[in-house]
Amino acid sequence: MERIEKTKIRIIYYTLFSRLLTREIDEQTVDIIKQGCSTDELMSDMFRLSAEWDEFQTKSPKEIAELLAVEYVDLFILKLIPYESFYTSENKMIESGDENKTTVFYKKYGFEADLIAARVVSGDHIGIEFEFMMTLIKHELEALEKGELEYADKITSIQKEFLKEHLLPFAFHFLPPLASSSKTPFYKDVGEVSLEFILSDFEELNKHNG
Repeated sequence: MERIEKTKIRIIYYTLFSRLLTREIDEQTVDIIKQGCSTDELMSDMFRLSAEWDEFQTKSPKEIAELLAVEYVDLFILKLIPYESFYTSENKMIESGDENKTTVFYKKYGFEADLIAARVVSGDHIGIEFEFMMTLIKHELEALEKGELEYADKITSIQKEFLKEHLLPFAFHFLPPLASSSKTPFYKDVGEVSLEFILSDFEELNKHNG
């Protein structure tokens, strides 16, 4: 039961970070985070800088979402390159198709990113990689709830492999610059806390899976 509960929590985290890294934040998500920072210790710790940000305290969720939408475009489109292959390819280009090792990994396990819905040009976008982890963990949860522990462990091994080979190396390239380039506390929080989370998650997977 403890593993099932931990798995559910992991799904929540990966879903949240995928959402925040894939597209501009919306008014509803701002409201959830804003209220959480006031009532939930874990949420206020995650968004520790945002919780003390004057704009976050005084502006409405709609105003904050509009402000952060501008910041998102500045960070993810104008300043930084949120695609893994840019950092791993010899020519510093965003790769597609079978040349993209991340999307090849996805296909191996039956995952196909909806690039149009996500408004990204390639499946190795940082937010999509978090989404892939979330999808794997959902499959792990289903296996655990059915009592299929061996299958759940196999899925855990895939998660560890993906973190080690793809998401973690990419995250070290992208998330620290995201935090340092942010003009607002919000994306500084997102960059710092999402990296802290996947490092901690990888450590826990190693404990469980050997």
